[in-house]
Amino acid sequence: MSYSDLSAGVESLYAENLYKKCAIDGYSKTVFGKYLPVTKAELSKIVLVMFDLGTAKYSKLYDDVSAKDPNAPYLLRAAKLGLIKGQSINSKKLSLLKPNDHIVKAEALQMILSAKGVDLEGYNKGVKFVDVASYDWFYKAVAFAKNESLVNTYEFIFPLKGQVGTLFEFPRLLSFKDTGKDVENLKSIMMQLDYYVGRINSTYDQELADAVKVYQKAKGITLSGNLDKDTRSKLLKEYLHPKTVYSFRPFDLITREEVARIVYLVDRLPASVLKDNVGQVLGAQYSPNAHLINVVTELFISTMIWLQ
Repeated sequence: MSYSDLSAGVESLYAENLYKKCAIDGYSKTVFGKYLPVTKAELSKIVLVMFDLGTAKYSKLYDDVSAKDPNAPYLLRAAKLGLIKGQSINSKKLSLLKPNDHIVKAEALQMILSAKGVDLEGYNKGVKFVDVASYDWFYKAVAFAKNESLVNTYEFIFPLKGQVGTLFEFPRLLSFKDTGKDVENLKSIMMQLDYYVGRINSTYDQELADAVKVYQKAKGITLSGNLDKDTRSKLLKEYLHPKTVYSFRPFDLITREEVARIVYLVDRLPASVLKDNVGQVLGAQYSPNAHLINVVTELFISTMIWLQ
């Protein structure tokens, strides 16, 4: 297996892990398609094959999953295990699984950990992300994944200190769909003030408009969602403190590269974190990130083979 868009290191190691068990194919003969999003059908096949969870015989349970669909055995089995859920449309008497819908990171992470049998019920180690709250249904999955180094996170460093008006200039007022450096600065300020949790770019999108409305409500300003005259005046008087902000982006679509990495690492977690508590029965000793040692070892072996 050799794909032009994968490095000879861990990227190839993670992808090869799926490829060897026929859990995934490349986008083409030469390209893996590492940045492509993953569908519900694709992820169902991956987790069932990689974690040896079997398949299901076909029965017409969903109107959008046919007997001719090669992924039907995986989709039906995943649904039976509760890894994916269907949707009923009573007005049309339809039951849909939507197999071709793309999976977001939060859903994919929860699905992979559940399929492996990771015990999250009593998990109480916290994690701090600006876009993940303790009451979110995926909070424990994200916290576990972060603490076990299973996922990548995004870091924003704000070194500036002082009043907004002395640090930034807003030569014009801003509104929805505006673009430019001023919008990027506004997003940075709103994130540093804990009102905005999206991506920092130069587009005045709905996420920023919603954040501005929250700020306006807190300051007693008319809720326009725009950087109008009153909002701009109030914002320029705010005082910023240096801080580092971390985000997970739970509702971004997960990519093939990310799935390959997470599945590889999850499959090598110690038995002590699984629901059957095999690790405790065997008296296994578990140290945080111990599974990464195995990754380094396998990477070394894989690299030596590749070099030959």
